[in-house]
Amino acid sequence: MTKTQSQLKMIQNLYFVVQPIFNVSNENQVAFYELLLRSKVSNKFPGNNFFDLFSSEYGNLKVLIFFETELKKFLNDNPNTTFSINFEIIQFQYDQTITFFENMLTYSPKIIIEITERSYEASENKSILPKIQKIQEMGYSIFIDDIGTGRHTLSCVQNSANYIDGIKFSAVPFKNLSKNDVVGLLNTWENIAKANHLIFICEGVDNFESYYLLKKMGIDYQQGWYLGRPMGYTIEAKK
Repeated sequence: MTKTQSQLKMIQNLYFVVQPIFNVSNENQVAFYELLLRSKVSNKFPGNNFFDLFSSEYGNLKVLIFFETELKKFLNDNPNTTFSINFEIIQFQYDQTITFFENMLTYSPKIIIEITERSYEASENKSILPKIQKIQEMGYSIFIDDIGTGRHTLSCVQNSANYIDGIKFSAVPFKNLSKNDVVGLLNTWENIAKANHLIFICEGVDNFESYYLLKKMGIDYQQGWYLGRPMGYTIEAKK
């Protein structure tokens, strides 16, 4: 099997599940849903083989075609629902990625773009801020995922603040820190979000203790298994 055939087969095995993000200050109402990528082979995130697709325009294009097809299904079946979808930083080096956003323009008010924290050597020397600004001007919301990890340092967030709408924090990478240290990180990022008028979301809320602590801290946007596990296709019929 050639590399191209292998890539096509992998994409054919991809699917999305969705996980709700709640606004706990508003009677735990769902703010939006995140699309989480899964492989039919493992029912888990496909891992490094998926990231390898972005080493070529061809691989990126095939992913974008998959994204467009699946996003339209979710949005057409759930027209009153907002969805977020993850993009890798390396994807913004390709003009075809901007074309994707132009093709999806009709749906832009209902789509949040989450930029992941992974670094790619090929894209590090090219500023993506002008492209992010262009996408935001099209009506898409832009969130920075997993702040405080990978390329999403404090300086990265501050430099991007005028071009983004929200930031997401996960305690999972900091599980070896004490509770007080994690609370300190949360306070720091929440203050940065407030200063820049950004939505602040905490991921990985998997138990009542975490939920209650965050709520007491005034962190209203929460995501995690305690509140809602990933689920399948039609959202609005289940409300």
